[in-house]
Amino acid sequence: MVIRSAEDNDLTKATERLNGDNEIKGKVIRSARLARQILSKGQKDVWLFDVKPDRENKEKTCFVFFDDEKFQKVFTEVLEENRKNREDSETANLRRQLDEMQKKFDELLKSTSAKE
Repeated sequence: MVIRSAEDNDLTKATERLNGDNEIKGKVIRSARLARQILSKGQKDVWLFDVKPDRENKEKTCFVFFDDEKFQKVFTEVLEENRKNREDSETANLRRQLDEMQKKFDELLKSTSAKE
């Protein structure tokens, strides 16, 4: 995982990331897991430029990323991967529950047929 700052590159690259008002467009991520995924997938394309405590919950941390096209691309890829993994997990859970119900149903059929 690479956390980069303006000091890592020359000053011209850092100033290119500022808009006309000298304000940095940032995207706040409140999930450490999601921030870690973005940093690992984005490598050197994604800039984490601030880490702050969450105002609403002082036990949590907010991660502020520079919001540009590269970040948006990595962010959407990570969200899509997480959605797919969640759907796969939910499908696996439903299959497991269906198998358990089928076993119980088969046992119930055996026990009722044995009584007859």
